Amino acid sequence: MGISEVWWTTSLCSSQIFSPVIPGFVLLILISFSIGQEQRGAITVAVVIGFTSWVWTARAVRSQVVSLRNRDHVNLSKLSGHSIVHIILADILPYIASYVIMALILQISSGILAEAGLSILGLGPKTTEVPTLGLMMNWAMIYSAHVTGKWWAYIPVLVTIAMVSFSMNLMNTGLDQVFNPALRD
Repeated sequence: MGISEVWWTTSLCSSQIFSPVIPGFVLLILISFSIGQEQRGAITVAVVIGFTSWVWTARAVRSQVVSLRNRDHVNLSKLSGHSIVHIILADILPYIASYVIMALILQISSGILAEAGLSILGLGPKTTEVPTLGLMMNWAMIYSAHVTGKWWAYIPVLVTIAMVSFSMNLMNTGLDQVFNPALRD
């Protein structure tokens, strides 16, 4: 292990240890509130959601890479004199690519739910920039749809969020059956 690898591993592990201490949604609310309404665009909210939700995926990917690092084919590639880039691309990436893709699909679904939660609280993107699903629910709350008997204003948004989340979950299950040899039978 080189000095840069030790530094990278230590910094990544330290951030992964301290990040789950504060619940993700609470941290999301605090960061979004501190940005302010004028600077809060769709890209900014997406970056904030990504900043607060990377820890669990990074921890799982790191553990898989560490377990793959000591396998025979990786050691053989090291002994053959291949570069680190070749070892990562040819020997490690094919084994973790399916997991990374499936984790990305689940993170997209949870990102949509996080944005909806932030927008319901009024901490989502600016209202003049882009309409989002959570912003539509916020508008229904602001105009007292639940008090005036217009509860149906929530239905299209809730159905859309449920359908997107369910379709992402189905896509994840299908990819798991394709990539996981134990589930093919």
